[in-house]
Amino acid sequence: MQNSNTLNVVTLGSPKPQKKINKRTKLCVKLKTGIFFEMSATVVPVISAELNQQPVKCPQNKDMTQLLQTVCLADTNPSKNEKSPVEMLIGNDYYLYLISATKIELRPGLYLLHTQLG
Repeated sequence: MQNSNTLNVVTLGSPKPQKKINKRTKLCVKLKTGIFFEMSATVVPVISAELNQQPVKCPQNKDMTQLLQTVCLADTNPSKNEKSPVEMLIGNDYYLYLISATKIELRPGLYLLHTQLG
């Protein structure tokens, strides 16, 4: 595997791409099954600005409470508004392996998606 690669980066409003030389690495992500999944990655100093996260408010009923106790979530639901850094951006080449078509609607427009991560 090569140690670096050149990316042509085009940003919003930019008339032409900028060439960026970045390091490449391999990393292993532990799946829910305990198996490690290897990915190749390009290392960049910043992927994106921090994301604003808000608590998810769902109807609290017996079915919802039971559901949230039985599913393995890949992340936590924040208790208050907070900012979170973007630590990894997974491309479609790996994303399609990690995600399945199974989804559970919590409320209109809000779904739990089944993935290999939780």
